[in-house]
Amino acid sequence: KLPVYVTPEDNALGLDWAGARCFVNPPYRDIPSWLAHAHEPVFVAYLLPVRGDREWWRKYKPLAEVHWFVGESPHRRLQFEAPPGVRYSSNSDSNVLFLFGAGATPGLEVWRSGKTGERLPCV
Repeated sequence: KLPVYVTPEDNALGLDWAGARCFVNPPYRDIPSWLAHAHEPVFVAYLLPVRGDREWWRKYKPLAEVHWFVGESPHRRLQFEAPPGVRYSSNSDSNVLFLFGAGATPGLEVWRSGKTGERLPCV
């Protein structure tokens, strides 16, 4: 789906992210290692689980523009098509996007529909 797709075999953590625009869906077992690269690309969006009790959440959330997905049903989570040969498993967590870099506003929180992605008014 993207011009450049990095597989687990490519070891994205060992690549140079400088100057790149990235979308990252990190393995949830090691999110801090991935967030450590947040300052390198021109722009990066991380799809992350909502985990307010974690140290990485408390450290990086204030530095990110955060897009919350609300109104999801338990059977309708964010879904992505995996490229051929890539193992994909769905996740049952609520998700957020952490945005860093050009165009992102640290501290801004945006609420979006979990079904359509449309921006919701804050009340």
